[in-house]
Amino acid sequence: MKNEEQNTQQIILEAAENEFLAKGFDGARTVSIAEKAGVTHAMLHYYFRSKEQLYSTVLESKISVLFNAVKLSFDQADGSLIERIKNTISAHFDFLAQNPKLPPFILSEMGKSPEKFKELVSKNFPLVHDTLFATVATEIERGVRQGEIAEIEVFSLVFDIISLNLFPFIALQAMQAFKHIIPFDEEVFLASRKAENIELICSRLTKK
Repeated sequence: MKNEEQNTQQIILEAAENEFLAKGFDGARTVSIAEKAGVTHAMLHYYFRSKEQLYSTVLESKISVLFNAVKLSFDQADGSLIERIKNTISAHFDFLAQNPKLPPFILSEMGKSPEKFKELVSKNFPLVHDTLFATVATEIERGVRQGEIAEIEVFSLVFDIISLNLFPFIALQAMQAFKHIIPFDEEVFLASRKAENIELICSRLTKK
């Protein structure tokens, strides 16, 4: 694909991401996406045949970015297993901080369009499982055997990381409504939650 075509495609994807995150799948309009991207409606459909394909491409792109960031952090050879897990928690939290609208969007869309998310997960989970989840499971089992960390199932560890890291970004929406009553610094709040999540999970893993 030529550079010009790649640039046009990326511009469309960025406009689509903003539209979907703001309005959800049902509320998003390809006409609006084309207008924001500065292309004709026909050109948008040249690159992406349907709204469904555009929606899937946007979400798969986000999954890919998150997956690569987390995998890179965990695969670092230096440091103990605990340090690698800390890096993984941090990478996941940082991704969410860079995409703060994504967690509430996902929760909303799971309620509105569960079949779309089921299809998306079914399509992407084998790659995540084979190249990341299985690696983490092997390392956790090794760490438990060698007494480096306390016994824990890899699913429980992943669930802890995802749930603890996701909630602050869900809560932020509600907290904004009370900001005039209880002022808070969003950046300070997120930094403290990130540190607290790392401490909670690692304390659990080092508890004998």
